[in-house]
Amino acid sequence: MRIDKKGDFNICAFDMGSDTTGNHFIIYSDCVDTQIFKFVPDELVLTKLTKKICHENEMKALKSARYIKIFKDEYTSNL
Repeated sequence: MRIDKKGDFNICAFDMGSDTTGNHFIIYSDCVDTQIFKFVPDELVLTKLTKKICHENEMKALKSARYIKIFKDEYTSNL
């Protein structure tokens, strides 16, 4: 699987994790913004979630980050 990103900016932070249903989540940040994807390895499907997450949280975009980490929410058990 290959993710092509816009711009000539180096990735400065990266993380990936998986949930109990077998979905994998990939997140990266460069000097411009942060992008989040869901990857289903059995089907080789990659879905970009950045706009959906921004809309649900009333944000215009995810700004760039120096450090990023995917973790499980202790209150809702969501990744």
